[in-house]
Amino acid sequence: MNQITKINPSIAPQAHAEITKRCLESHNGIAVFKGLCYEITVGGEVWHVGHGTQTFENNWDDITFGIYAEPPSAPCTTNHSTSNNETTTPMKTQAQQATQERRQQHHAALAALANKPASEGLKLWRKLRRIERIANAAATAQCNAAPYQGQPFRPNWHKDGSEGTESNPTEYEVFCDSIRAQVAKVFGGELPKGFKLNQDPRGYSLKIDKDKGGIIPQGMDTDWGSYGILAPEINH
Repeated sequence: MNQITKINPSIAPQAHAEITKRCLESHNGIAVFKGLCYEITVGGEVWHVGHGTQTFENNWDDITFGIYAEPPSAPCTTNHSTSNNETTTPMKTQAQQATQERRQQHHAALAALANKPASEGLKLWRKLRRIERIANAAATAQCNAAPYQGQPFRPNWHKDGSEGTESNPTEYEVFCDSIRAQVAKVFGGELPKGFKLNQDPRGYSLKIDKDKGGIIPQGMDTDWGSYGILAPEINH
C-alpha cells in the first residue's frame, strides 16, 4: 500500500480517534471513513491510503473532516419557565436533526431519480449502498493489487499483456459491467443519465456526472467535484 497522508492527532483529535477506532475494529487494520481508505500502523499512526508514493502530514482539523465537538453538557430536561413544574423530554441536537433531514432529502432525491414515490427512497438507498460497498472494496483491491474486504484483485489486462476491448474485456471490466447492471436494475432496468462508476477508492463509486447529461435532483448529496453521490453514508 502507498501511504499518502498521516492524520495529525493534535490538529484533528476527534477524526483521528474515530478513524483509529474503525481501523482497530476492522479485521485488517484498514477502514473506510467518508469514502476514503485509512490504515493504522504498528506504532498507532493513521495514514490515508492512496495511489502515489509521496508522504506528508495532513493539516485538516476536525471541522474540515466534518466532526464536531459534543455539547459541553447534557441538555436540561426540566422546563423551569413553567409554573407547574412540567418536564420536557430530551430533544435531538441540532446536528442530529440536520443529519436526519439530509438523509430524508437524499432518499427523496433517489426516489425522484427513479420515478418512484418518496416513500421508496430509503429502500433504494439500501440497495445502492450494498452495491457501493462492493464496488468501493473492489476499487481498493485494484489500487492495492491485493484482495480487500472479500473482493479479489482482478487484472485489468489479459495474460498476454494486451488491454481489454469491447469484444474481449478484461476480468475487471467484466466486473464493472456487472456493477452497472446491478445499478440499472435498482432503477428499473436503465442506468440514470450521466451515471459514472468511479474507480478511485478514495471517493464514492456510484455517481451522477452532470457534465455527461446527468440530472442531480434537489436534495441529493454531492461531493467536492459536484458529482451526485447515489449511496453516501450520511453521518453528520
